[in-house]
Amino acid sequence: MKKVLRKLDGGEFITIEYKSHEGWVYVNWIGLQSVETVKAGGEAMLEALKETGCSKFLNDNRELVGPWDKANDWVQTNWTPRMLEAGLKYLAFIVSHGRYGKLSAEDAHRRIGNKFEMKLFDSYDKATTWLQSVN
Repeated sequence: MKKVLRKLDGGEFITIEYKSHEGWVYVNWIGLQSVETVKAGGEAMLEALKETGCSKFLNDNRELVGPWDKANDWVQTNWTPRMLEAGLKYLAFIVSHGRYGKLSAEDAHRRIGNKFEMKLFDSYDKATTWLQSVN
């Protein structure tokens, strides 16, 4: 299973791929995000969870540019409860190297981090090591 969502100009803003050999769903956010793209990407993540039944997600923001915190109210009140209901247990979150993306991730973590196991990481290796260690 692999999904690619594009903006109106044709550029990719998110790819989602079930890595069955790894045991998680890999989500790569690309470029500048808006409230609308965060919502569309969140809905695609929910679909991937329902399709795969996989309770582990690797959320990669290394290619993300700028802030996305304007979507955090929706993430907290709408997306998170539905992801929990569908079976999300673990979310490894590789933060953007940019200041605003990192602040957006930290805000999201404060809002939803206690609903399921969500950890912030600064590297792919650290994130995957943690995901491999949890059941």
